[in-house]
Amino acid sequence: MTKKTIFAIALACISGLTAHAQLKGDGYYRIQNVKTGRYMTLCDRHSRGANSHSTQVDAGALQTKKLWSDIESDPGSVFYIKKVNGEEYNILAQGIDMHQLINYYVRITRTNDGQSYRFWQTNGTTLYLSDENTKNAGKDNSFVKTAGADTRDWKIIPLDNNGDNHLGLTPKVQANNGKYYTTYLAGFPFSLQSSGMKAYTITTVNESQGMVGYQEINGDVPANTPVVIECSSADGKNNLIQPLLSTSNNITGKNMLTGVYFNVGDWISGHYNYVEYNTEKQRLLSTNATGELVFNTSDASITSVRVVDDESYWVRVLPHNSAYIAATASTPTELKVVDNTTAGVSHITTDATKTGDIYTLTGIKVRSKATSTAGLPQGIYVFNGKKVVVE
Repeated sequence: MTKKTIFAIALACISGLTAHAQLKGDGYYRIQNVKTGRYMTLCDRHSRGANSHSTQVDAGALQTKKLWSDIESDPGSVFYIKKVNGEEYNILAQGIDMHQLINYYVRITRTNDGQSYRFWQTNGTTLYLSDENTKNAGKDNSFVKTAGADTRDWKIIPLDNNGDNHLGLTPKVQANNGKYYTTYLAGFPFSLQSSGMKAYTITTVNESQGMVGYQEINGDVPANTPVVIECSSADGKNNLIQPLLSTSNNITGKNMLTGVYFNVGDWISGHYNYVEYNTEKQRLLSTNATGELVFNTSDASITSVRVVDDESYWVRVLPHNSAYIAATASTPTELKVVDNTTAGVSHITTDATKTGDIYTLTGIKVRSKATSTAGLPQGIYVFNGKKVVVE
């Protein structure tokens, strides 16, 4: 087997690792190991290729997770599998098209009378994807490898929002309006399936006023779009989203959210791909002391990964498939989330130093040569070239 071929297989492993158990044609699936019960999830887009002393290939970019709470909201655990010909399949996950990336396909065949599947490729030596079940035996989390005859059988389970294998979002915060929210980033386009859900982009950041403005997305959420999701409840099964093959919906205007795809620090597999938590450069979705929805420096959603280099140490990192607002030295530690029509508005009700006409946002003049907005009904007005709020 050539080094090039082995490296191609390695990349196929990290991008693809998705086979069809109960394969019912092209579609979205989850992959679960028959022996360990752990699900595949793509957590990295890198591979070190083949071990120079063996025919094993580094496939540790595919983590395996057993707890449903770790999988239910995870878009990295959802793979789109498309048959090319015969036993060859193309696989897409986390915004990565395996064939476009490496010009290589993964082979998938049925075993155990069609009850399970194996993922493999060969060029003299057949390499199967299996679950690491030696060093991490009995643990909830592990990774994929290409050695281990007892863990090479996988179930391929069609994604089904009407059944148990659903994709539902678990919110991170509850605001004082009684609603639940989370940030989210997926490599596939999706629609909001449960009633009461909404998706928003953050379109403006007003540092002087300490606020950010949101804009609701009408229709589907395009792939690779970081968003804030308003959820129906605290329970993921009530916040269902449906992955789509494509969407013609486009996001208009600027989106100030920065997405995070990966959060992996596995000292056994040696895979590290994460965004380190930095209060000087990031503002994360949270609530303030009064329960208002904000982006701030709260570490409530922060996790830690263990890195082993010349020494072993822990790094605090952002959650995978989440989003944040990039901050600078001038960004307040707290940014209140408001409708984008008020994000650039100054909360000043009087201006005695200048006179001017006052208009509504629709251009209707409500006062001429005014020195104050006092006495006007509640609302947003344009006064001396600035938006002001009358509360």
